[in-house]
Amino acid sequence: MKKTGLRIIFVLALCICIGSAGYLGYRVYHNMEQAKKEAMMKEMAESTTQEKISIEDLLDLEFNGERDGYTTPIPDDVFTKDSDKKINFEKLHEYNDELIAWIYVKGTKIDYPIARHEGEDQTFYLNYDMYKEPSYSGCIYMEDLNAADFTDNNTIIYGHNMRNGTMFKGLHQFEDMKFFEKNKYIYIYLPDRTLVYEIFASYITDDMHILSAYDFTNEKVYAEYLANITDPHVMGANVREGTQLTTDDTIITLSTCVGGQPEERYLVQGVLKYDKKNK
Repeated sequence: MKKTGLRIIFVLALCICIGSAGYLGYRVYHNMEQAKKEAMMKEMAESTTQEKISIEDLLDLEFNGERDGYTTPIPDDVFTKDSDKKINFEKLHEYNDELIAWIYVKGTKIDYPIARHEGEDQTFYLNYDMYKEPSYSGCIYMEDLNAADFTDNNTIIYGHNMRNGTMFKGLHQFEDMKFFEKNKYIYIYLPDRTLVYEIFASYITDDMHILSAYDFTNEKVYAEYLANITDPHVMGANVREGTQLTTDDTIITLSTCVGGQPEERYLVQGVLKYDKKNK
């Protein structure tokens, strides 16, 4: 009789365990499905928001060093599985033939196409995305004052300081000395080449137009500029120890805005260390 009672208790306990496990499984499944629905609804809402943006709305935005709003997603089909040739430029050019390169900054979310507009308005991609559609996030871009093949002594790349952490917001991570010391590389992918730059400096400066202020084809001017940026004398500036640059070096400058300080810019600069033709 005692054994029978124990069996009954065991069966009841087993049923409770199975029922609890089933209920837990149901709750996990339900929560996962709910999360999927919410993600889909959010994506639809963002897509709808994107469609309603006009260039007039964008031009009327108050500029305070940061920009709020939707960030245009990058299509998956532009990526390859080839480590030597990360981007399918034929596919990329189907979206926009002004997308001339791709930038990836190790340790950050920066992984975007670079546009170069040939028209009169060199700030075009501040307000237009990679599809040439009005966009809060714009597109990472260079001006036509720089050569599209990155052979200039100093190539300047611009991008928005997006509050949601996208575009060139990641440059501000280099304000932290530990992050600066650990993360060293900027990758530029071109249709025929891969360039790797070692980051040597990051600092705040004013909104001076660098390419207009300096003639980098003048060796003396370039030498003085290199001396200044490796010893910028700016509070909070980071410079990689042991960096020595000469006029034989080619550098890249990544520029974004500073939140709450619209007349200032945050720069991250690297020197070319690797230039390899793609297979």
